[in-house]
Amino acid sequence: MIGKITKGSDFNGLLRYIESKPDAQYLGGNMLGSTREEVVQGFHLVSRRSHRVKFPVAHISLSPHPDEKLSTIQVLQFAQTYLNKIGCSECQWVLYSHNDTITEKGKVRSHFHIVVNRVRMTDGLTVSSWMDWKRSERTLRELEKLYNLTQVTPSWDSEKQAPSTGQERRRRREMFQYERGLRLSPPEKPVKQILQETIDKFTSIPLTLPNLIKQLTTAHVNVRISFNDSGTLVGISYGFKGLAFRGSRLGKAYTLMGLQKYRKVSYDSSRDYLPIQQLCNLKTSPSESSYTNSTQVSSTQWQRSQFVATILNDLLASQKTKYLKGRNYEATLKSGQLSLIYLPSHTEIMRAKPSENAWEPLAANITSQHIKDFERIHSQLARLHQLQSQHKKKDSFIEL
Repeated sequence: MIGKITKGSDFNGLLRYIESKPDAQYLGGNMLGSTREEVVQGFHLVSRRSHRVKFPVAHISLSPHPDEKLSTIQVLQFAQTYLNKIGCSECQWVLYSHNDTITEKGKVRSHFHIVVNRVRMTDGLTVSSWMDWKRSERTLRELEKLYNLTQVTPSWDSEKQAPSTGQERRRRREMFQYERGLRLSPPEKPVKQILQETIDKFTSIPLTLPNLIKQLTTAHVNVRISFNDSGTLVGISYGFKGLAFRGSRLGKAYTLMGLQKYRKVSYDSSRDYLPIQQLCNLKTSPSESSYTNSTQVSSTQWQRSQFVATILNDLLASQKTKYLKGRNYEATLKSGQLSLIYLPSHTEIMRAKPSENAWEPLAANITSQHIKDFERIHSQLARLHQLQSQHKKKDSFIEL
């Protein structure tokens, strides 16, 4: 059973739409009237008891498998049980059936529309809409077993999410028009499906996560990775043709964990963290910088990191801030880690954390030019401290 919930404010408009279908049939509910006018009046009498609700209408669509033919009694029982389990046991509702959907194989697919008043009859309070789609899906998976119906793979167990009902209807409508010469080109695939197929194509061979991001970039897919305060990767999203999708919206195989488990994409934090941050968060090409991780930092980079990190930490402390941005550099002290970004190329050139009276560079790519810049900053900072020790007023701003 496939289910969908939408919210609105117009009982009359929704019922007029449902009844406008040539094969629409009123099956029942828990209201006294059966005509649209009587039902709308009943809905309004209760919904007006809540002065805060903006969207009192819940429109629930239920579609069983095309091979399953349910009697009116079975559908009414199913609807009542479903509503009870999603928290609408004290709500008004009516049920209609439609038979205007045809599968690709030409089968009629009966489906049902439940119109629910989210304002409860008993106390005038409104049923919460928070995560209602999830409550609905879990309830449908449970009732499929209870009523011995064809079971649908839960979205949380599905590697690849299917296009939405609206997208599928549009595709079929445009295909129908194309086959009859009413449009010049066949329908385009939904963006979600294009993204899934593009990722599947590139992951047909083993890839590292940075290499997958590079490959997707060549296909004009913008990949974004989110990090938490400790620098751990926590999420991935994909952008294409002006639309963005979290990995979970494409299916569990397209999340960070899913790419590794189902698409055999490898990720090693010591190897891949900085290239990923560069590719996704700083929007730079991989050729702009060559990163080294904490286990590979050369002695030269280690020494440069000590020099730069010490100056940065002193500068942030003197300014009484954890963030500074100048013409050339952007410095951040967050969760005990210092980060330095070189703005002309939008690359992170150093990340370090304090360790036993020194700075441990987690990554470093500090050039001799950067050192010259920080020698200048160091001189300015030393001069500032000297003036302050002599109790002479001095503007404390130093340009990064």
